[in-house]
Order: sequence, then C-alpha cells, then structure tokens
Amino acid sequence: MNILDGQGGQTFIGSASIAVPGLVTQRGITKSVINLMGASAQVITITLGTPIPSNVYSLSIAGASVSFLTSSTVTAAGLQSLLVDRLSVLPQVSGNFKIDLISNTDVKLTALTVGLDAVVAVAAPLTLTNVTSAMASRVPFGRILAGSATFLDGLQLAGLPLSATDKVLGVTQFSHGMFRDLGGPDGFIHGDVMSLVKSGVLWVEFNAMVPNPAPAGSALYYKSIKLSPTDRAAGQLYYGTAPTSDYTLLPGVSSLDSETTTIADGRVVGLISLSV
Repeated sequence: MNILDGQGGQTFIGSASIAVPGLVTQRGITKSVINLMGASAQVITITLGTPIPSNVYSLSIAGASVSFLTSSTVTAAGLQSLLVDRLSVLPQVSGNFKIDLISNTDVKLTALTVGLDAVVAVAAPLTLTNVTSAMASRVPFGRILAGSATFLDGLQLAGLPLSATDKVLGVTQFSHGMFRDLGGPDGFIHGDVMSLVKSGVLWVEFNAMVPNPAPAGSALYYKSIKLSPTDRAAGQLYYGTAPTSDYTLLPGVSSLDSETTTIADGRVVGLISLSV
C-alpha cells in the first residue's frame, strides 16, 4: 500500500490486490477517526430522600468512607451540600468524577474516564443508582463505519452502526499494526485511532448468507442496527434485497465489483467501489 499525498486531514492511498477485509485495491481517500462511539462512563446517582435531623449518613466509594451528622434543623439543600462537601475532599472522587447537584434531591457523579468503575455503597436512608461504564465495541476491518457529532482532540468519534439514522462515514481500512492475532480477533478496540476509506475500491465483509453470484444491478445494503451487545454483524454488507429490516441502503455511489468469496477464516468478502 503506497501513500501518495494528502490534504485537509485526508490521505490518498495506493493499491493492493489480496482478498483481505478492509484492504484497498485502487486509489482512494481515507480519514482518521477514533473508536469511542457508543462508549459511556460510569454514572452514580445518590438520592437523599427526606432529610432526617440529627442523623448519621454514611456511604463508601472507591474504598473511601464518608460519614457525617446532620443538624437538628437540616434541610434538603443543607443535606445535599453536606454530602457534596464530604465527597469533594476525597481524591478518589475529586480526581475521577464530575459532581452535579440535581434539584435538592440527588447528587450525581459522572466518571471522567470510560472504563473507570468505582465500587460504591450507601446506607439508608440514602439510595443508589449505579450505571456502570460501557466500552466501545471492537470494529473489524472491512466494515461500514458510522460517526457521531462529537470530536475528541480533533478526531470524530466513530464505531459500528447502532441505528439506521447513524451517519455513514466509510469502511474501516485494513491495518497491519492492528492485526493483533493471526487467529483473530483483528480490528480496532476501544480508544484506537481508526483509518476509514471514504472512496475507492476495497474488499469489504459481507453477511455470510449473501447470495452468490450477485443479481444484476444489485443494490448494496449494510447492517445498520446493532441488536444486542453481542451482535457481531453490525456494519456487514449485503446485496440484492435487504434480508431484514435492520439493513439499510448504503448511501452515496457504490457498486459490487466482484462475486463474493469465502476466505480462510470463514468470512465472506467482496470487492466494492465506494464513495460516501
């Protein structure tokens, strides 16, 4: 693969001819994005309940314990302020969480880092809602890639499609540096910078049930809805007629340039012309 030149954050790439998902065979345009779409940080919501005068409140978070006594005239706002004051002086909290006050009823802690899941417990009358973090899904080579409207350090957040309304950015490009294990899995994991192909001719991964040979004038569809966290088909292509409602017509100008073929690891690939 030969890099020819680049402009505006995009790179023009040369040619290759092996049937590997994500491998480009004719010059195209690529763009760098980051695999963080769909990821979320831990969110802890502590609900205070009706303030109890002269009562000891206690909780623990990330190995640190908090305990305080309310006054005989404590109010909802005063109870909330006491809790925030105690939490703010803990390094386990101040260095790792953003603290928000919700009305006079709750204290919300949002982790600053995805993947940081602190152990937290509260004693009555406090109650707790703890939503743990979610990592971005691994993105194989040769899959349709969607993007969010959010950027991190100049890179657009992207990942496998989660819904039919996600904006299609292109196809994940094969990278030797991300081919972690010849036995699989390959691709990009949470937080990886990914190279995607916006236009060009390249090998892509198709659904294993795709018909072959392709019907004349076949339209290209992609798996646009991830049905569950374990759904491994998101971003795969299909041609002909969409097999189920979770497939969406591929936008832009695209065409199938070869019959699909099954490669050594069992995946079905085909060569397409892409422009999105």
